[in-house]
Amino acid sequence: VRMRPSTPSTTGVASLPNMARSHATHGREIPLAITPLSKFEQVDGEPSRSCLVAFAGWSVVATCGLLTVAVVMLLSPFLLVGATVRWVYRASAPYRRSPEDLRIAIIGGGWAGVSCLNRLRELRVDAVLFEQNDDLGGTFHRANRYHGQQLHGPWWISSFDKHPVSEDQDVQDGKGRGDEVQAYVRRVSTQSGVHDRVKVNSRVTKVDMDTASSTATIMIEDAREGAPTVPARSSTEGPFDLVIFASMAANPLMPQLENSKAFRGEQLHSSHVKTDVFERLVAQQKRIVVVGGSKSGTDMVLLFARAKGAPQVQWLVREPYTFYRYEALNSRTFYGLFEGVAIILHFVASLLAPSLADHIAWAAGIVWSYAKPSRGAASRFALGIQDAAQRHDLLRVPMTRGSVVDMAPGGLVVKAADGSSTLLECDVVIWATGYRSGFHHLSLMRDGQPVTLDPDAKLYRHMIVPALPVLGCAHALFTTFGPVRGINAADFAVHHLCVQAPQREEALARHAAWHLAPSRAQESFAWVRRTTILNYMGLLHLDLVLDGIVPLVPLVLHLLEIFIFRRQRPLALHLLPKWRTPPPSTREVPGGAPPPLLPRHLIPAGYDVNQDSDAADDEDTSDLEKGGACVAGPCFAPWRTRRKASTTTKSASSATAAAGPRRSGRDKVKAYSGMAKSQPMV
Repeated sequence: VRMRPSTPSTTGVASLPNMARSHATHGREIPLAITPLSKFEQVDGEPSRSCLVAFAGWSVVATCGLLTVAVVMLLSPFLLVGATVRWVYRASAPYRRSPEDLRIAIIGGGWAGVSCLNRLRELRVDAVLFEQNDDLGGTFHRANRYHGQQLHGPWWISSFDKHPVSEDQDVQDGKGRGDEVQAYVRRVSTQSGVHDRVKVNSRVTKVDMDTASSTATIMIEDAREGAPTVPARSSTEGPFDLVIFASMAANPLMPQLENSKAFRGEQLHSSHVKTDVFERLVAQQKRIVVVGGSKSGTDMVLLFARAKGAPQVQWLVREPYTFYRYEALNSRTFYGLFEGVAIILHFVASLLAPSLADHIAWAAGIVWSYAKPSRGAASRFALGIQDAAQRHDLLRVPMTRGSVVDMAPGGLVVKAADGSSTLLECDVVIWATGYRSGFHHLSLMRDGQPVTLDPDAKLYRHMIVPALPVLGCAHALFTTFGPVRGINAADFAVHHLCVQAPQREEALARHAAWHLAPSRAQESFAWVRRTTILNYMGLLHLDLVLDGIVPLVPLVLHLLEIFIFRRQRPLALHLLPKWRTPPPSTREVPGGAPPPLLPRHLIPAGYDVNQDSDAADDEDTSDLEKGGACVAGPCFAPWRTRRKASTTTKSASSATAAAGPRRSGRDKVKAYSGMAKSQPMV
C-alpha cells in the first residue's frame, strides 16, 4: 500500500518538511491530520539497522521459535486428547434453559456493544443496548473523539464479522478516520437489523440485583444536553437476566494535582480537542504542552506540529512508549510472513517474562520508539501502531522526559530523572493520559442495599462479577482485536446462563481467585495497571484455555490467521452445544397473546405458515399488530395465523384449565403439536 497521488492542500499544511500532503476520499480533499495510508519504505531520518544487527536479531527470533515449536510438539499428544475431549463434552452438553427466555441489557454503544447485540440477536436472545450519547460509535462518537482521530491499525483488523468496510483490499489495508468509523458502526447496526434495539440518550446509573429471582433492574437517566437530571426524569427497566457492561473509554482520565487551580492557563484532555478548539489554539498561537507519550499523546503532538502556522509545542513524556511498525502488522510480502511469526513469538514470550518479549520484538525489528527506552520499557507498550510517516515526523518534535509534580501560575513543574526540577512555561496543557471505562459511575445495589466491590477481586472467567453475578464486564474479556470480540462475550453470556450449571457466589469468587490474569471490573484491559498489556492478554488466554472456554487449536489458528494471513474472523469458542437443541421457550407474551405455536422443526410438512386468513380476521389482527413485534422469540407464523389458531383452540384451552392446574410452556407446545396432527390450520 502506497500513498495515492494527490495535490497539496491549502489548509492544514504542515510546517515540518515533506508533509504538505492530502488524501482524496469520496471525491473531496481532506487535509492530513494523521496519515491515513501507510508508506512501507524507510523514511529519511529514521535509523535503519545494519545487516549484522538484523542477522543477529533474526537469529534470536529463530532460536526462540524453534524452542517454542519443540515444546508444542512434545505437548501435542496431550493437547490433542484434551481438545478432543473438550469438544465432545461441549457439543453434547444439554441446554438448561432456552436462549429465547433470556433478556440481556448491554451498556455502551461502541463497536463491541453493537457486535455483542448482533450476536445475541442471532442466538434469539431478547437484548437491548443503552447508549448515553445521541448515536452509536463509542470512542469514535463525535462527543468522544478528538480532531484528526483515526484507527490504530488497518480496517481489516477493525471490521465487524460478515460486514467488511469495503471489498477493496487497498481500503481494508488503510486506516479509517473517526467519523468514518462512527458511520461504519451505524451502518452495521442498520444492516444487521439491531438498530431498533438501541436506546440512545440513555445513561445507566444504577444496577439493582434481586437475589430471589437472580435478575437485575437498571435505572436510566435522560442524557440529552439540558435535560433535568431529577428522579422524575429517570426510568427503570427490567428485569434482565444479565447486564453486560461494554464501555471501554467513556470518561477522560485527568490527574488531580494539589495546585492545579493555581495555573492561569487552560487545561484540556486530549478528547476535548475538537476541531473548533484545535483551530482556536492554532489561530491564537498558544504555547502548548502535551503530557503523555501513548497513542493519543503522539496524535496530539503530530496534530499541532503538522498544522499550518504551527504553534509552539512542547512534549512531556515520563517514559517513551513502544509501538508496532505498521508495515510489520500489515505487510503481505514474503518477508512479512517472518514478521508475523515474530509478532506471535512476542505474544507467547509475554507469558514467561515481559522483558523477554521486549527483546524478541526489538531483535526482529517489529517495534519502534521515538526515544531510547529505559529499563523496564516493555511496561510502556500499549498495542499502539505507528506508520512510517508518523515515525518520521515524531522524530522531529522536541521532547522532554520527566514527571509533573506540581503546577505553577505560568506552567508545569517537572521533575527530571536526575531529581532536578524545571518549569515548563505554557498557556495550554493537554493531558493525553488515557481514559476510564466509566464503571465507577455505576451505582451497584442488591435488594435495594448498596454493594461495594473489592477493588482486588477478580472476575469469574474474566467477565462475571462474583459479588453481583447478574453483571458482566465485556471490557475485560479481551479475546481478540476489534469489534469481533463482542461475539465472544455474547457466546459466553448465553453459555453461562443456559448451559453451565448454576453456582453459588462463593464458588464463583474461589474460581476467579485462581485466575492468572488480573482482570477486574473497575479497569479496562487497555489501561491495566498491575502488569503489561501483552502479559495480561497472554495470561487471560491461558486462563480461558485451562477453563475450557477457548479451545487451543482454534486459538493457534486464529493467531496464524491474523499475523500470517492478515485477516481476522471471530475466535471460535465452540461453547454452545451442537448436538442438542434448546428447550422450547416458556416466556409469556404480554397482552394475553399465545406463545409461539411451534418451533420451525416441529411444523408439519406441507403446512404454509404464511397463508392468509380470511378478511374477517383483519380487524382482530390490527390490535395485535399495533402492539409491536413478538417479544417471546422468533415468530414462525404471522399474527393472523397465530390469532386464528388461538381462537380455534380457545375452547380446548378453557376445558383444560378447568380440569387441572396451569400447564408449563413446554406442555403447551406438546399440546399444540398434538393439535397440529388433526387441524390443518396448525
